[in-house]
Amino acid sequence: MRFIQDLQSIRSDMGEVRSAKPAVLMVLLFICSTHAFSIQPQEYSSLSDETHSSYSSSKQTMNLSLNPASSNTDFNLILPEGEPLLSASIEIEPYALPMHSGFTWDDSSIWSHSDATNGGVSIQGSTMTGTSSGTLWDFNSGSQGWAFSGYGARVTSPTCGLNGSTGGSIRTYAGSSYATSPILNLAGGTNIPFHAWVKQGSFSCGEEPDSNENLAFQYKTSSNSWTTFRTFQGSTSGGSATNMVYNLPAAALHSTSQFRIYQNSGSGTCCDYWFVYDVHIV
Repeated sequence: MRFIQDLQSIRSDMGEVRSAKPAVLMVLLFICSTHAFSIQPQEYSSLSDETHSSYSSSKQTMNLSLNPASSNTDFNLILPEGEPLLSASIEIEPYALPMHSGFTWDDSSIWSHSDATNGGVSIQGSTMTGTSSGTLWDFNSGSQGWAFSGYGARVTSPTCGLNGSTGGSIRTYAGSSYATSPILNLAGGTNIPFHAWVKQGSFSCGEEPDSNENLAFQYKTSSNSWTTFRTFQGSTSGGSATNMVYNLPAAALHSTSQFRIYQNSGSGTCCDYWFVYDVHIV
């Protein structure tokens, strides 16, 4: 009896133990769940999708000199390390640099090169002169390159033969006389005027030219022939001056242009005076 009673008591205790297991499990689950909810989530970093571009300054100008015999390294494109080049824009345009140079003019041989053209200039002694823009011979200081033959000459008297009270002029008289200008380069000129102050002698100024004691103005052609372009007749009344103007034709305008004043005849050294002053080619 007692054995059976004790056995029942043991079973009863085991039942109580079994019935306590669910309660213990519930307590453990509650503790674990509370700890789990208290864990903070870990933070992770990620790459941004945002892009950022850097721009260099624009509209910077620099001069690059070019030499066909070598390369120019003055222009450089420098990028920061690790930075890609997305685009670049370069504009190149020519630029004319002003140059200054000088020449010492000694004689015409300076321009003797086959490619050189000395249009509109000529040499008078050691001087270069621009003939197309104007040449004036006033004869106030010497003959100024003119050549004479016969009775032609540069004179300072009589003063009635001057354009003023002082200076000089070309005088022809007595007979066949010539006064020839220096060579001028008038190539390329058009309608260039020829000016001259001309005075016929009179009884009070040398002596008055008679009929056929004329004064002619001539130009030389490129074939070296002489052409008369204006004649003053000796049979007219003298004593007054004339300012002559004549537009030179194309035949007179070349690289070896020359002009000549010619008196065809005279009655002797007493007579038949002509005076020429201020020969001007504009």
